[in-house]
Amino acid sequence: MKAARLLYDEALGRAIERVAEPVRAFHRAASPAHFTGRARVDRGTNRIAHFIADMMGLPAASPDCVIEFRLTRDIDGVETWRRTFAGTSFASTQEQGRGGWSGLIVERFGLMAFALAATEDRGRLRVVPRHWSVFGIPMPAFLGPRADGFEHNANDRFNFDVVLCLPLIGLIVHYRGWLEPKSEAATA
Repeated sequence: MKAARLLYDEALGRAIERVAEPVRAFHRAASPAHFTGRARVDRGTNRIAHFIADMMGLPAASPDCVIEFRLTRDIDGVETWRRTFAGTSFASTQEQGRGGWSGLIVERFGLMAFALAATEDRGRLRVVPRHWSVFGIPMPAFLGPRADGFEHNANDRFNFDVVLCLPLIGLIVHYRGWLEPKSEAATA
């Protein structure tokens, strides 16, 4: 049986080896994978930001909440990421870009797609939006989200920090925290 392709290994090439070990282990976890941890979530303060965050199923503001993360990967390397913050879930898929988005990771939230450049930065894995589309129609970059996401090692575990803003609206959501593999023995 052919092994599933590893999305971030392919996107980063040899640079993946410079990424901190807990981050590499997270992206190389056998599918299906289940992680748990804690997070802090901040949301934008205006009504439009709240509406957009709610529409996307993004988590509510919380100074400290439980997070569960489930990853599945198909044989072609397409990953499904399901994040659950304090009981509220949202999911996306990630895959290698094609055509004009070749070399980028494409993350899909329903009918919206975002082409992300994955880079190594002093041991951290950073993702930066380059293009986006709605219903498969390319959208102007100046209307696109401003996002900064990075993953890093702290306390010998996988840590994440994701900020999503929109022009003229401001902050939509900022979530950061840590994850560890969930022990199956703990659930038995």
